[in-house]
Amino acid sequence: ERLPSEEQLAAQMQVGRRSVREALKVLETKGLVEIQMGIGAIVKRNNLDSFLDALARNVRSYVSIKIADLEHVMELRKLLEGAAIEHLIAQPDPNKLDQLAAAVFQQRKALENQDFQRYQERHHEFHKGIVDALNNPLISMIYRQVLILMRASMETTGSNPDISLRAVEDHAQMVDALKREDLTALQQILERHLVNFIEDVTKHL
Repeated sequence: ERLPSEEQLAAQMQVGRRSVREALKVLETKGLVEIQMGIGAIVKRNNLDSFLDALARNVRSYVSIKIADLEHVMELRKLLEGAAIEHLIAQPDPNKLDQLAAAVFQQRKALENQDFQRYQERHHEFHKGIVDALNNPLISMIYRQVLILMRASMETTGSNPDISLRAVEDHAQMVDALKREDLTALQQILERHLVNFIEDVTKHL
């Protein structure tokens, strides 16, 4: 529905029109309203897609103004991927293991061919594949937004052959630990993988 005009809202709230205008801008940034020229502010649909869009906007905004830094984003990655690997150990899925192994193979092949763009695609595919194992579309959509936030940093470090090779080896070891159903080893590899990523990005920056 269309909200009342700025003038009407100002009168209702007993504030100035400038305050109303600034408030509407905040709501638009959060993805809750859409401001159309000549029409005014329209409330957006309150569905899952709108919620996720608003969530992504807020996270990107927080990161851009340094309220949340890369380590905070990595903590979220650790929580999501950590839950996913526990699920994969508790409920082994041979098809998912085959998909993860195939992603590692393609990632290694891309690295050998020095095709860093394809390498990054397979890198994302591997981590996304782990979280998708939870079979929870909400978590998967949130994690895709996390990967978007990480993309620039991953591309920065992924162009270094030594760092990329180490990442591929980590992924291969994770697949091996999954096949052995060794949760402790898997958690240790994931922890090391994410810590190294932070250190690598910090060095490059």
